[in-house]
Amino acid sequence: MIVERDPGLIGERVQLITGSRVGTVIDTAHVVNGHVSALLVKLDDDKIVWIDASDVRYNRADGIVMTNLDRADLSHMADERV
Repeated sequence: MIVERDPGLIGERVQLITGSRVGTVIDTAHVVNGHVSALLVKLDDDKIVWIDASDVRYNRADGIVMTNLDRADLSHMADERV
C-alpha cells in the first residue's frame, strides 16, 4: 500500500502481477493527511487512467508499482467518462 506522498512515484513504470508492464505514473492524488489515494497512469497505448491506491502496491527499493488489475480492466476504466 502506498501511504505517503512520494515524488519518486512520478515516472515509475506500472506492471501487472504477471510482470507485464502496462504504463507509467504521471501524477498522484492525495487525501488530506497526505496519503496517496490514486495514481494517474498513462498506459502504453496512450490512454489515461486513474488507479485507486487500494489496487496497487509500491516497492520503493525496486521502484516497482504493481497492480492487481488486468490489462482489459485498465483499458475499460480508461474508456469510461465521468
